[in-house]
Amino acid sequence: MHKESYKFIAHGYIKRRDFLKISGMLGLGLATFPVGIRPAEAVKFDKNLYKVSKSRIGMGTIVSITTFNPSKDHAEESIALAFEEIERLTKIMSRFDSDSPLSN
Repeated sequence: MHKESYKFIAHGYIKRRDFLKISGMLGLGLATFPVGIRPAEAVKFDKNLYKVSKSRIGMGTIVSITTFNPSKDHAEESIALAFEEIERLTKIMSRFDSDSPLSN
């Protein structure tokens, strides 16, 4: 910010241009922070099934996977394998990774 902008801050207001710069930086920070991603969840759904859910960033978006299984451990393992497959496919199909066949 300019030297004269600090005078305006001291008086309780800033220039429009400086306000827009600051707002843009704050907005960019919030946009890059993964808001809304819940941690892993495993609950007893009924007397025979567990509902297991996990969310992660993948393929440029938030990917959520939910599975129902009699074994909580098997459900968590299945979700982990699914996320590994998503990562594998992302590396193969990325236009932005120079090692990807699609980037050439």
